[in-house]
Amino acid sequence: MSRSEERAIKSAHLLLPLTSPIIAMLLILGLINIGETQVPAGPPFQSVNTSSAGLYNVAVIIVIMVAATYIIYRLIKQRLIRTFEALKNILLAIVIISSVLFYTMTYVYGYDVSPLINYPLSIFVIAIIISALIMYAAIRARNTVVRALAISAYSSMAGVIFTIALPAGPWQYCLLHYHSTT
Repeated sequence: MSRSEERAIKSAHLLLPLTSPIIAMLLILGLINIGETQVPAGPPFQSVNTSSAGLYNVAVIIVIMVAATYIIYRLIKQRLIRTFEALKNILLAIVIISSVLFYTMTYVYGYDVSPLINYPLSIFVIAIIISALIMYAAIRARNTVVRALAISAYSSMAGVIFTIALPAGPWQYCLLHYHSTT
């Protein structure tokens, strides 16, 4: 394989950055349609809408990222690649299952899907099946397109939840103040 072939961007590589915003937009529109535009923030995040709370929430995110980076660095440095892979898959499963469960429950109750509301266990079964399909497609699928779509799905779901769960940050207050004065 020549060097130019190695660096060539294939159309499948563009699928992830192109589909993630579309999936996120559809998820946001679905939540807005049922009036679910804010999720209460839980610990360690603060749910009050002040500049200091926004800075605190950003600091918490940075501390989590630094700690995770350090753990990844130590695992790779000690050549514990299998442990790293297992940890990555466990964390991925937590993100996927919790995101799919959030959307499944929110949409079922928000759109009043009576057959599923009458059998709450069915909501969990559907969420587990969808989660398993996304996990399989993201981790085991050999097809690049299928893999990219699975990654787009779970990253969009988690990103939208993360965005609506945290209160407005200091920059948003600056924008709101600017627009209210003009």
